[in-house]
Amino acid sequence: MNPPVTFPRLMRTLLTAVFLCVLTVQSSSLAQPTTGSGDTSAPALPIEERLSVSLESTEEVWAYMLDRYVTNTLFLRGIDAQLTALSSDDVVVDTYFDTPNFVNLKEQNGLRHRKRMSTADGANGSEWVQIRLKSINLHDPLARAEYKFDVVHAKNFSTADDRHPLIGLIAIDQREDFKDSVRETLGIDPYQAVQILTIHQRRRRISIAKDGVALLTVSLDHVGSTFDGTEVVFAEVEVEGDDALTQEADALQEDIVADLQREFPSIKPDLPPKYNKVFARFEEEIPLFRTRVLHGGGANYLAWGTLGVLFLGFLGLFWYFSAKRRSLA
Repeated sequence: MNPPVTFPRLMRTLLTAVFLCVLTVQSSSLAQPTTGSGDTSAPALPIEERLSVSLESTEEVWAYMLDRYVTNTLFLRGIDAQLTALSSDDVVVDTYFDTPNFVNLKEQNGLRHRKRMSTADGANGSEWVQIRLKSINLHDPLARAEYKFDVVHAKNFSTADDRHPLIGLIAIDQREDFKDSVRETLGIDPYQAVQILTIHQRRRRISIAKDGVALLTVSLDHVGSTFDGTEVVFAEVEVEGDDALTQEADALQEDIVADLQREFPSIKPDLPPKYNKVFARFEEEIPLFRTRVLHGGGANYLAWGTLGVLFLGFLGLFWYFSAKRRSLA
C-alpha cells in the first residue's frame, strides 16, 4: 500500500522539481558550442597588450604616461625622431552581444555597439557597431582585427532586421555586409545575437603617430559595469597597434609595455578582453548568472520564477485536495 500523500511531502517534491529545473537550465547555458571563429591551427597574432592596473594607482600611471609620451618627447624621439603623440579623454559605453551559448565569450571575441563622447563637453559623440577579434590569421593578407559598421537608428520597424536589437542599429546598406562578416569571422548566426552586458569606461588615451599616420594607442581605462545591483570596477592599460600590425608598430608596442612595467612593477599582463573579465566577475558574485543575464536580469528572472513557483503551488494544492477528496470517498 502506498503511503498517503501529505501536504508537506507534496511541497518538498515540488520544491525539488523546481530546483532541478533551474539546474537544468543553468547547465544548458554553460554548454559551449564546438564551432568558433576560425581555424585554430592557423598562426595568429594578438591585436593588443592588456595590463592590469590597481584602482589606487590609476592617477599616478596616467600622470606618468602623459609626461613620458606626450609632454616630454625624449622617450619617443629616442626610438624614432618622427614619432608624435596626442592625448584624449573620452567616455565609452559598450553594449556586448553574444549567442545564448556564449560563443564570443568562449572565443574571446567581441560583438558590440559602442558609443563614445568627449569628457570635455559631452559633445562630438559617435557610435558604431563593431566586430572585434582576439587575433588575426597571419596566412590571410586581408585579415583584419576589427570591422566597423555605421549606426543609423531605424525610424520604422517594418522588417525583422529593423526589429533586431543589433542589426536594426546598422545602416541599411551595410546590414548584409555585417551579417556576412559575423558569420565568417565569429562563426555565429547574427540573428542569434542577444544583448548581454553594458560596460562603461573612462578612456584616457595617448595616440602615437609617425609622419601623421596612426601607429599605436596607449589607453588607461577605468572600467565599470552593473548587473542587478552588483558592480564590477577595475582599471587596465591597453597598448594597441594599428590594424595593419606593422613590424614598427609591434616593436613600439613592446617598448611601451616594457617601459610601463619597469616604472610600475605591479602592472601585470591581463590578456582577456573586458567582456570576459566583467562576465567572469559577475559569474563569481551572482548565482545562476548565465541564466539570469539571458532572461533580462533579476527583475524578469525573479518575476518568471515567482510565477512558476506560484503555478506549481496552486497545482500542488489542487492535486493535494483532489487526492484527499478521493481518499474520503
